[in-house]
Amino acid sequence: MEKFDLTNCDREPIHLLGAIQAHGCLLACDVKAANVIRHSVNARAMLELSGDINGAPLEVLLGPKATHDLRNALATASDAARPALLLGVELPSGKRFDIAVHAYNSVVIMEFEPAALGSRPLQIVRDMIGRISTVDSVNGLTALTARLVRAVLRYDRVMIYRFERDGAGKVISESKRSDLES
Repeated sequence: MEKFDLTNCDREPIHLLGAIQAHGCLLACDVKAANVIRHSVNARAMLELSGDINGAPLEVLLGPKATHDLRNALATASDAARPALLLGVELPSGKRFDIAVHAYNSVVIMEFEPAALGSRPLQIVRDMIGRISTVDSVNGLTALTARLVRAVLRYDRVMIYRFERDGAGKVISESKRSDLES
């Protein structure tokens, strides 16, 4: 494993990391969302799946209702490259997940996170908007937003980037655990 080097953060292609955070998992399917073609290492445990995942019909793994809802979300999305969100989807295991689904290069990508927000996502968004609505500067807005997102999602660190025309990114706000280096 490579040693982490803070001096090269500005050159990290954060939009192409090739990994998923440990609190979620990923399934990738063919363009029709019929069969799984790839999955994250933790998908089997998180989704409580058994047997082979790659090559398996999505409906067998996620159940007919969840599969139907995912396909509908994908088909009705106004922008196929922008993830459609399904909240609190119950899988055959009985667990509920928030799922982001989108198509990219003829692959359907589904990202799963345990449904931590319950049935209150709209209320959480309203509360967050209420908190930021009185902020009168970009610096204040990004600082408060980083703190709120970190609190709601329970992340160790949230960074807000500003991207320049050349694709370079600069951290303009950060909220982190006190024991982490900035």
